[in-house]
Amino acid sequence: MRFLITIFQDEDGVYIAECPAIPGCVSQGQTETEAQQNIHAAIRECLAVRAEKGMPLTVPTRQIEVEVEWGPHPASTRSQVALGNDSECQAKLG
Repeated sequence: MRFLITIFQDEDGVYIAECPAIPGCVSQGQTETEAQQNIHAAIRECLAVRAEKGMPLTVPTRQIEVEVEWGPHPASTRSQVALGNDSECQAKLG
């Protein structure tokens, strides 16, 4: 079986590997390579447990790109700041 996995580095520098097609199937490693190796074992173990419990081995997944506005001041806050006087702006901007 082939699976797509995701790997990212967390705030502590540890690499986290996940297999989205198998809920809860997560592993980690000190390097990206180690995380990838470890997720292989985790996938095998998760598949065995799901089979033993009579659960579907995988769940359908899909990747969807979404656009999210982000910044120090969301659009609604920017509008409020722009409408205020200078002292109000300074108070809101901190």
